Amino acid sequence: MRRILVLIAALIMLVLPVLDAIVRIGLTQAQFAEQGNETLRAAGYAFTIWSVIYVWIAAYAVYQVWPRTPETPLLRTLGWASVVGMTATGLWIPAAAFNWRWATVGLISLAALSIVGGLVSSNLAAAGRKERGLVLWPLGLLGGWLTIATALNLLTVMTAEGIITPDMQAGWALAGIGVVLLVGMAVTFRTELAAYPLPIVWGLVAVYVAMSADQEPTLAAAALIAAVVLAAFAGWVVWRSRREPRPA
Repeated sequence: MRRILVLIAALIMLVLPVLDAIVRIGLTQAQFAEQGNETLRAAGYAFTIWSVIYVWIAAYAVYQVWPRTPETPLLRTLGWASVVGMTATGLWIPAAAFNWRWATVGLISLAALSIVGGLVSSNLAAAGRKERGLVLWPLGLLGGWLTIATALNLLTVMTAEGIITPDMQAGWALAGIGVVLLVGMAVTFRTELAAYPLPIVWGLVAVYVAMSADQEPTLAAAALIAAVVLAAFAGWVVWRSRREPRPA
C-alpha cells in the first residue's frame, strides 16, 4: 500500500504542472511570484531545475514500486515522507493558480519539512548503490530545492500581503539568505548527501543574478557568498564522509 501511495503522490506532483500548463485555471507560477518578489527573487532560469527533479522523481517512483525492489528500512522511512512531500508539492500548483497565498506557504513548508525531515531521520549510510541513485538523489534534490523555494515563497507572500514594507525588504532578504544557508549547512552535515545542497547553491547563484540585475549589490553579494560557503562546506562534508570507513 505504501509503495502504491508513493506512486500516486509522484503522479500528483508530475501531472498537475502539465495539466496546469494545458488547461490554464488561473495565475501562472511567474504571475504568482511577481505579486511580491521585490524582496528577494531568483532568476527565471533557476526553475529549469524542476525538469531534472521531475525525471529523477519518476525514476524513484518506478524503482520503489517495482516488484523486484527489496523492502528496506530506508524505503519505508522515506516512502511515507515522500508521500506527504510530493503530494504537497503537486498541490502547490493549483494553490498558486487560484492565488491562495498562505496555502502555498503551508503546502511548500509541509513539503520541505516532510522530505528534509525524512532524510535527516533516516540512516542514509545504509543505502546501497541503487538506493543512493534512485532514492536518495531524487529526494535529496527535491528537498534541497524546496528548502530555498520555501524561503522565497514566504518572502513573496509576506511582501504581497504588505507585511514586508519597502523599508523592511533588505533586512528580510538578508535574513532569508542567512536562514537558507544555515539550514543547508545543518542538513548537509547531518545527511552527508551531496544531492541536497546542490539545488540550494543553484538557487543562491540565481538569486545573485537576479539581485545584480535589480541593482541590489548588497543582496547579490550576500547570495553569492552564501552559495560559495555552502558549496565549500558541502564539498568538505562529502570528502570527509568518503574518507571515513563505513560500518559493515
